[in-house]
Amino acid sequence: MQSVNPEPGDQAIENDCGDLVTVQYQAHRDALKFIQSALRSSGSVGVLHGTRSSGKTTIVRRVKDAIPDRTAVALINGTDIRPRGLLSAMLAQYGYNTGLQSTRELLQMVRVFAMQQAQSTQAPILIIDNVEHMYPSALRTLNSLATLTVQQRFAIRILLTGCEGLSPLIASADMTNIAKRNVGIFTIGPMSGRETMLYLHAQLTARGIQQPYEMFPADLCDRLRELSGGWPGLIDHYAQEAVSPERPRLILTRNGTTVNSVTTSSTILQGNDIISIGSHRLKVVNAPTLSAEMAERINTQDTVKMKNLMEMRRLKEERRVAPVKEKQRD
Repeated sequence: MQSVNPEPGDQAIENDCGDLVTVQYQAHRDALKFIQSALRSSGSVGVLHGTRSSGKTTIVRRVKDAIPDRTAVALINGTDIRPRGLLSAMLAQYGYNTGLQSTRELLQMVRVFAMQQAQSTQAPILIIDNVEHMYPSALRTLNSLATLTVQQRFAIRILLTGCEGLSPLIASADMTNIAKRNVGIFTIGPMSGRETMLYLHAQLTARGIQQPYEMFPADLCDRLRELSGGWPGLIDHYAQEAVSPERPRLILTRNGTTVNSVTTSSTILQGNDIISIGSHRLKVVNAPTLSAEMAERINTQDTVKMKNLMEMRRLKEERRVAPVKEKQRD
């Protein structure tokens, strides 16, 4: 497999615009080297292991994009996939929409295609993400494909990714043919503190922010690294929380007709107030904190009907002017 510049292992995470932000990430570069080595030999099976949010799916997507067009490659999400879905997806990504419905016919078509490709050009590549979530019947189908050979070479190059229990899975009865091949397992590591800062700043720069260190200074990057453990998916999550505080909202439930069980025509709402209207209940969440003056006035009858901001300002001005007029009369 030929590499491209920048390397997929330089860590790519999709941003809001659908582009890919590439930053230096040593663990992902090491993962790329492992994948390149595994796919270079038709007899190998590469197994990429990593915790959730470690960037496995991002890596294999970039690997797929880097493979030359002359090589047939299929990247398939193994979650809940069955044999017919696996074989149909392989053929579709290899460029064949056969319309076949029988699993047996699909399997035969995949075998013929793989053997022809392996003999004439290069063995096709099959990448399965989330392999541990495949149905056992699909694992057995994958296991049978692992035996295909042409001129004493395996006809399909295989790369698998997953989170938990991959070693026991490879050693299971459903994967005996996979285990007979030269299986290599690589575990992705997290970003360091410096890599986390570079990654965050690269994300912001890609979005047009000229001074990313002002939005994410070193101490905040360190805190995000601590919270996320250095896993890119979690770094994205906590960084998004840091720049997008939650806005006030209403939560709708059922039952009641008052505000905090007290009948009222109008009032100034506070956080966690329960508004009951007919059979519905609405809870106020994340309301702005009231000032000391407003808190004192909240239960008085002469201030509960504040229709708009201009009226509140007018009343405030009248209260300020009133003492001055009293003083002038004296």
